[in-house]
Amino acid sequence: MRPTSILLSWVWRSFFLLVGYGTKVGLVPLHNWLPDAHSEGPTPISAVLSGLLLNVALYALVRIKMLADPTLGALPGELMMGFGMLSFIVAVLFLHRQRDIKRLYSYSSIEHMGLMTFGFGIGGALATFAALLHMTVHSLTKSSIFVTAGHAAYIAGTQSIDRIRGLIRSQPAVGWGLLIGTAAIAGFPPFGIFTSEFLLLVATLRSWPWLTAPLLI
Repeated sequence: MRPTSILLSWVWRSFFLLVGYGTKVGLVPLHNWLPDAHSEGPTPISAVLSGLLLNVALYALVRIKMLADPTLGALPGELMMGFGMLSFIVAVLFLHRQRDIKRLYSYSSIEHMGLMTFGFGIGGALATFAALLHMTVHSLTKSSIFVTAGHAAYIAGTQSIDRIRGLIRSQPAVGWGLLIGTAAIAGFPPFGIFTSEFLLLVATLRSWPWLTAPLLI
């Protein structure tokens, strides 16, 4: 085969693999299934989907990028950066409009998977470490949050955020767990997500300084 044909073959393979695994990761615009599946499914399934399934799909995507890099150069990384940035920007815009507690955390998962994809797309030691750290702490935190949110919804008899209240007084363990988990997933210090997001911001500032503004938002 001629070099041009080989290159085009790799481009198409990488594109379709990105679309396939990107759907599993929940990258925008392939994310429509994720909020419905996480919000309507049983709580343990939501915890597994958010904490395990999304990470496995992203890991597969990273391995494909590693295979495609020698042939396609910077293109796979730039595609991952583009999908990642689009994902966390769109997720943030929809996040604040949610009134269902599990749907709220589902859009949070899209946001964080976008950040990880963006970090892996940048590449390099610091960005890759930040993305791996973010993958680990997000998995642990989000699984715990879905379990706690499911318990809170069961106590309140609804998943409506407006009707889930007074848990710190009536069920302190659930109330404080939900509060601390939300603070952790929002990236407040001293939680691990703050550290991984800060490292990702530093890596972006070093490699793509003009892209730091969307991350700060």
